[in-house]
Amino acid sequence: MAKIQTAYGQIVRKGVAFILLKLYLNLKYKFIKGDKEASEKMSKMLIEEENLKDHFDVGRFVNKKMTYKSDKLFGIIDTIQDLDYTVKSGYKGDCDDFSMLAYRLLEQLGYNPYLLTIIPLKFWKGHVVCLYKVKGYYYFISTNGNTAIGGFQQIRGIFDYLKYKYALTFSIDKI
Repeated sequence: MAKIQTAYGQIVRKGVAFILLKLYLNLKYKFIKGDKEASEKMSKMLIEEENLKDHFDVGRFVNKKMTYKSDKLFGIIDTIQDLDYTVKSGYKGDCDDFSMLAYRLLEQLGYNPYLLTIIPLKFWKGHVVCLYKVKGYYYFISTNGNTAIGGFQQIRGIFDYLKYKYALTFSIDKI
């Protein structure tokens, strides 16, 4: 299920900005490069080959394998790559591709991940993280050069950690 809210947790349902953002993000998540079935099979294979046991292993794997590469036109034409596409592309991509790789691997390990798009209200470019909970605490994996950052009691802690004072978020849990 997808929803848009402020960084403080209020769900936003009104206004032109909300409508345009929702349309854009819904379209973005409908046109993912790659194949879901192939990605699910490949994630099982990677988990076995790389001996990934938990979310920390996934964070280290994503950090070690992925190389940052912006989408076309400096990210203005933004696309999401599923795991199979990312692997075939040599593990290159931007924040949503890092997050999608983590999403598929965490999903196979039994976590309930979702992608969280964060749009700072003072900047034009957003950021995507793979968010999940472990024992009641929030963790995330993204392009920040670290692995499985977490232990936050509330999602707001992630915004503070990433230094987003004011932002809208868009989350999607089933891809």
